[in-house]
Amino acid sequence: MLKMLQLSPVSPTPVDADALAAEISKTVVDKISTMMENKFDELSLSLKNISAQLELNSQRISDAENRISTAEDSLSGMETRLADMETKVNILTEKCLDLEGRSRRDNIVILNLKEGTEGREPVKFLEGWLPTLLSIQTKKGKIKIDRAHRSIGFSRPNHSRAMIIKVHNPVDKIRILTAAKDNAPLTYDGQIIHIRQDLATGVKEMRRAFNGVCQKLIQKNMPDMTDLKIISLNVKGLNNVVKRQKILSFLKKEKTQIALLSETHLNDLEHSKLKRSWVGQVFYSSYNTKSRGVAILIHRNLPLTIEKVIKDKEGRYILISGLLFRESISIGCVYGPNSEDVYFFPQSLNPCFSHSFPIFGRDLSPKSIRLIEFCSDLEIFDSWRVAHPTDRDFTFFSCPHQSFSRIDLLLSSRMVLDRMEECSISSCPLSDHSVVSINIHPPYFELHSRRWRMNPYLLSNPVFIEYITKEWNVFMTINKTEEVSPSLLWETAKAYLRGSIISYTTAQKKASMKEQLDLEYIIQKIEVQFKISRSKTILKKLEAARSALNQLLTKRAKAAIFFAKHKLYESGNKPGCLLAKLAKGRTDTNVIPSLFDNKHVKHYKTTDINRIMKQFYIHLYSSECGNTDGKMWEFLEKVPVASFSERHRKKLNNPVTEEEVRLAINSLKGGKTPGPDGFCPEFYKKLSHLLAGPLTDMFLDSFKNEQLPSTLRQANILLILKKNKSPDRCESYRPISLINVDAKLLSKLLVRRLEGILPLLINPDQTGFIQNHFSSTNIRQLLNIIQYSNQTNYKAYVISLDAEKAFDRIEWTYIFNVLERFGLGESFIAWIKTIYKLPEACVITNVVQSSAFPLQGGTRQGCPLSPLLFALALEPLAEAIRQHQDVHGITVGGTNHKIALYADDILLFLSKPEQSIAAIMSTIHEFSSFSGYRINFGKSEVMPLEKAFSKFIWRGKKPRLRIGTLQLPIDRGGLGLPNLIFYNWACHSCVLWEWLHAYLNSHSHLDSWSTLPYFLWSLAVCDKKTILQLGIKNNPIVYNTIRVWREMCKRLGREDCTSFLTPLLRNKDFVPGMSRSMFDKWHKKGLRVIGDLYQNNILMNFEQLQSNFNIPRDHFFGFLQVRNFVHSKTRLNNNNTHSSRI
Repeated sequence: MLKMLQLSPVSPTPVDADALAAEISKTVVDKISTMMENKFDELSLSLKNISAQLELNSQRISDAENRISTAEDSLSGMETRLADMETKVNILTEKCLDLEGRSRRDNIVILNLKEGTEGREPVKFLEGWLPTLLSIQTKKGKIKIDRAHRSIGFSRPNHSRAMIIKVHNPVDKIRILTAAKDNAPLTYDGQIIHIRQDLATGVKEMRRAFNGVCQKLIQKNMPDMTDLKIISLNVKGLNNVVKRQKILSFLKKEKTQIALLSETHLNDLEHSKLKRSWVGQVFYSSYNTKSRGVAILIHRNLPLTIEKVIKDKEGRYILISGLLFRESISIGCVYGPNSEDVYFFPQSLNPCFSHSFPIFGRDLSPKSIRLIEFCSDLEIFDSWRVAHPTDRDFTFFSCPHQSFSRIDLLLSSRMVLDRMEECSISSCPLSDHSVVSINIHPPYFELHSRRWRMNPYLLSNPVFIEYITKEWNVFMTINKTEEVSPSLLWETAKAYLRGSIISYTTAQKKASMKEQLDLEYIIQKIEVQFKISRSKTILKKLEAARSALNQLLTKRAKAAIFFAKHKLYESGNKPGCLLAKLAKGRTDTNVIPSLFDNKHVKHYKTTDINRIMKQFYIHLYSSECGNTDGKMWEFLEKVPVASFSERHRKKLNNPVTEEEVRLAINSLKGGKTPGPDGFCPEFYKKLSHLLAGPLTDMFLDSFKNEQLPSTLRQANILLILKKNKSPDRCESYRPISLINVDAKLLSKLLVRRLEGILPLLINPDQTGFIQNHFSSTNIRQLLNIIQYSNQTNYKAYVISLDAEKAFDRIEWTYIFNVLERFGLGESFIAWIKTIYKLPEACVITNVVQSSAFPLQGGTRQGCPLSPLLFALALEPLAEAIRQHQDVHGITVGGTNHKIALYADDILLFLSKPEQSIAAIMSTIHEFSSFSGYRINFGKSEVMPLEKAFSKFIWRGKKPRLRIGTLQLPIDRGGLGLPNLIFYNWACHSCVLWEWLHAYLNSHSHLDSWSTLPYFLWSLAVCDKKTILQLGIKNNPIVYNTIRVWREMCKRLGREDCTSFLTPLLRNKDFVPGMSRSMFDKWHKKGLRVIGDLYQNNILMNFEQLQSNFNIPRDHFFGFLQVRNFVHSKTRLNNNNTHSSRI
């Protein structure tokens, strides 16, 4: 038992267990605490290291960003400098090329001449060798050469270096080159010799490129339109309108681009009448009598920018200088005196001809000593003599002296001669002087685009109608088969008719010109005979032929003038193109001489200008909004839209019928410019019985194929410079889009369906292009709101919003969705999508047409459907503004007015502007994100009504200064704030001055019809009681002006004072003046107003009046009546009113 007790484990007491647990717990906690502290220390150290590293990295990133930003700024600056340097390098390269070309233009290169042949004196050898080799006749058997040398480099066996020579006289240089070309091949010492002009490498490359273009033009039978033709002509007076017409027609027939006319015998007014037809610019110098006179006519398509004009007061010369084809050019026209005048050519003219290309047309003897000195100083030459060194020809025949002379000259510099193609003398049947003309190659190739346009006057010719009807029937009989689609048939029919019309008009023109051409040929032939023989018999034949040709030209000129007068009589007072031109006085051309691109680099070439303008419109008509269908439908579904009946919807979606096409054709307006195909509206109206059927078939086929034929999708964009805009900016031009008439017919057909339904869908606030919606409604709405605001002191604002290129920026996707939202029907929407599928346009600048580019946005300009589509597209925005609760309008007569529209022009009527404007801007921003609609804030305006603008100054708080103090001038302590009352007074003061002026000069005024027998001015100075008795208040136009005059007098402290300008004649307050016997005579002698009776502020006595105004003695009783009136019924105030108070 004892043993058992010893082996049994000892049970600890409760006290020992708690102590053990506490000790274990303490030990564990200590261990854990120690371990956690160690871990936290390690973690803290790691975090510190990470924090330090992050801070270091952050600093490095910040430094890197700064360096990147600096590098980007530096790179941007370097790119700009690089672009500038590239531009400068290009300019310097061109200058170097030009300088090299100038230094080498007088040189000639001889190839394959054996080394050593020239000996030690190459100049002496070549002077005699060249005339012998080329068989050129010279005075001494030599050609003067300034220098000659071999080209740079070492001589090699069997290879001869080129011989370069500089000829002293440019005439000899041309003779050498011409003879070398005519006598080719040339041989000397067993070698084939080549003689060519010395050209720089760059010039050779440009000529090769030019030759390649010319070869392509020749292969495609396209004419070269690059030559610049200048004509000089002594016209012997242009005072007769018929002769003016004949001269302009003659110059047009000769395809003149610059005409130098002398002896015009016109004054300044008559000279300006030469700006017509093909003439775009006229520069002239007139004399005070109908003699002398010179003029320079510039073709309207020539991109000549004028920088300086010098005129002679004696009407003997006109000089102009400017830029043409990027080159400086000077052009002069001189009518010299008959006798030698050493002072005729002033030294001040020399700087005008220091440009690169001076061209000078003169009527002066070439043997004039002063002329020879002048030409020598400026280094200019007789162009005809250079081109014809050995020929003899004349420009004038003197009947009294029976002698020929060449007194009409065209002088030009070496640089012009290098580009001269031809210089000739030809006869002119309209003058006793011959025509001198010169053709010059411009510095670079310019290709003009030709566009055919049908002459609508052909349709009044029964023979032509019969011809074109026959051609149409023949074409349809052959080609209208089941295999040919209606669209293809229509396209080919237009092409066939175009060719037939061109063939007909060409034959008619040849037939009409045959008589004139025959007479011109006979005159030219007889002139050659007469210059040789000088026979009187031949002279009579020449005069008879000239007389016959002159009669023919006179008949044509009179016919042209008659048709012009007839057109003016018919259309001059009718709204149209002619009346608009007459009202504006617009005769400017649409030539663009230069244009800046998007990098602000200026370009002068016509092709470059066309390319820049094309890129501008590609960007303008591109889509700017991405995939925004979700936002679009969210916006459209929030806006309530009007609905219409199923009957209207069915009418809108019916198939196209031939009857509808006929009605559309009959509704076309004549006199409109045709589209790219050249067919005018008159063509469709005259031949509607032939065209309506195939046109309907083509429309139905296009609807089936969901795409119009190619010509119906084309458009030409013409540009018109906006008023007061810079001509070298793309945005300064207003685009006018011309589409084909058949495309207009389809749109017009749809318009006739839609315009009857549109008033049901569009709110009356929109008055632009909507039936039974009138713009006068919006005007009266605005006037009533202004009147209401003035009467009630209502705080209100009128905001005018201007859209930026509104019709050009609207998105097509948005238009289609709006049409669907209005429920216009699937067929109608399909028609719209067909019209807007793959449209194209070309830009026309300076008679150059660009290649076609696709349109991706905006309504089609020139399409009758575009205004209606835009009104539908803008209606959701207008309705959103109307329904917006945070937009507070102006309530007048129980109606809340918020918005008024005319097409894209928006007027907003707002109160609580802080809240309303914010809500409107938010709505417009949301609308713009998917529609393409943009607000031009630079042209948008805000007009506060009543006194809101003065409250705006103090932000609605109590004013710290009176409004009158603010409206004082700055020099009197004010701020010059506008006083609208003074502006109103100023307008009425102009009318009062007209009344006074009419009284003083005994003239009638339009306003006086309601005041007879009294003068208007007499009523202006009468008292208010007299005005009411006469019933003038019934005429608010006159009464309001009189009321304003009285307010002005009250303001100036003259309310109860009689004016010194009070009339004596027909004055209601002065009864004797109503008699028209005595005081009518006083009025004619200068006694018109009371002030005329005073001298030095003292009333004159009768003797003084007799002395000063020659008054008869029997008018003494009248003097007593006037004196009594002045003393008893007037209160004069002699104090002058300070001008600052008016």
